[in-house]
Amino acid sequence: MSAAGRGREWYDLTMLLYADLPARRLRQVLADVAGLTWCLLAVLVARAVHAAISALAAPGRRLEESGQGLADGLASAADRISGIPLVGDDTSAQVQRAADAARGVADAGRATQDVVAQVATVTAVSLALSAVLVAAVVWLVPRALWVRRAAQTRAVAARRDGVDLLALRALATGSVGRLGALGDGVVDGWRRGDPATVERLAAVQLARLGLTPAVRR
Repeated sequence: MSAAGRGREWYDLTMLLYADLPARRLRQVLADVAGLTWCLLAVLVARAVHAAISALAAPGRRLEESGQGLADGLASAADRISGIPLVGDDTSAQVQRAADAARGVADAGRATQDVVAQVATVTAVSLALSAVLVAAVVWLVPRALWVRRAAQTRAVAARRDGVDLLALRALATGSVGRLGALGDGVVDGWRRGDPATVERLAAVQLARLGLTPAVRR
C-alpha cells in the first residue's frame, strides 16, 4: 500500500474515533492517554504487589529445604542403623519416625508456599481487574458510546435529507442556550425550509458530539 493509502486509512480511523472540533478532540485524546496510562499502571502495580506478597514465601521455602534435608539425612541413617545386630531394628524405627516428622515439616513449608502463591495471584488479579473495571466504566464505555453515536450521526448527515433530520433533532432536543444563540426567527426559518437556518440547526446538533458539517462530504 502506498504512503497516500496508509495516510488515508489513518485519517479515516481518526475520523471514526475522534471529534472534528479541536477542543473536543483534544479532550478525547487526553482521556485516551489517561485511560491507557491508568491500565498500564494498574498492571505494573499488580505485578509489584504479586512480587511483594510472593516474597513472603521465603520462610516456607527455607522450612521446606531444612525439613527435607533433615528427613533425607535421617532416612539414610535409619537404613544404615537397621543393619546393626540386636538394637538396629528398634533404633532404625525411631530414626525413621524422626525422618517422617521432618518430612511433615517440609510439607508444612510447601503448604505455606502454596498459600502465599494463591494469595499473591488472587490479590494481583483482583487489583488489576478492579482498576480495568474502573477504567471501563469511567473511560472506555463512554468513549465507545460516543464512537457509536458519532458514527450514526455521520451516517445521517451523509444522507440526502440528513441536514433536515439533524435540524429537526436540534429543535427537539437542543439546549436552550445553543438554540437561543441562533437568534430570532429560527423556527420560522426552519418551517419555510430556509437553507441557512436548516444548516445552522444541523450544525448545532453536530456540535453536541464535537462534529462539524464537513462530515457530510
